[in-house]
Amino acid sequence: MSRIICGDALTELRKLPDKSVDMIFTDPPYGIPIGRTLPNGERVHVMGDDVAYEVFNTFLPEAARVLRPGACVCVCACVGAGPDPVCARWAVTMAAHSDLQFVQMVVWAKSLGLGWRYRSAHEMVLVAAKKGARMRWYDTTRRVGSILYGVSKVCASGKHPTEKPVALAAHFIGLHTQPGDTVLDPFCGFGSTGVAAVRAGRGFIGIELHPPYAEEAKRRIYGTLGVGPC
Repeated sequence: MSRIICGDALTELRKLPDKSVDMIFTDPPYGIPIGRTLPNGERVHVMGDDVAYEVFNTFLPEAARVLRPGACVCVCACVGAGPDPVCARWAVTMAAHSDLQFVQMVVWAKSLGLGWRYRSAHEMVLVAAKKGARMRWYDTTRRVGSILYGVSKVCASGKHPTEKPVALAAHFIGLHTQPGDTVLDPFCGFGSTGVAAVRAGRGFIGIELHPPYAEEAKRRIYGTLGVGPC
């Protein structure tokens, strides 16, 4: 069963029961004023970017609370320069949380980004597991590395300024969950994580603050894939 909730992530997270989800894959706001100009001239931005650190620091304890023991939280994080880079601070915060065991900083090798001088050609996915049980891990090949190649940054819609490809979420969902498990994305945007989850036979809970994005996520998950809300 899958559902999309339009609302504030932190408010809605607090409504979820303890130890009720099997994985979190999410892409929180980075605190970087990135945007995209649509064909009609409209400039779109990510809501919450101006308070990104505060959002993350409040989100993480709630994430740890709702995860079942051994379940993983996978957080996308940019690697841009600056005096206070998001990836470094978030990694330290995750590693210091008493209920989480920091596991890995996975490098997503994508195509060359914008800018000049050390233009970013990768992003990070920070992985931590809820303490209390062995980390859930369902790969049998024993050949999963810490650098992820072959996942294009090109997305289906091109309308969300920081939309992640479905294949990125699918990679981690396949490693850390089984069919029938529930995946949560508290900052779900256009629903790429949800598309990956339902395609893999997982349940999905998505939370999105911006109503147009929440509606697009519903369209993609409920309509395109034929999955009805619970």
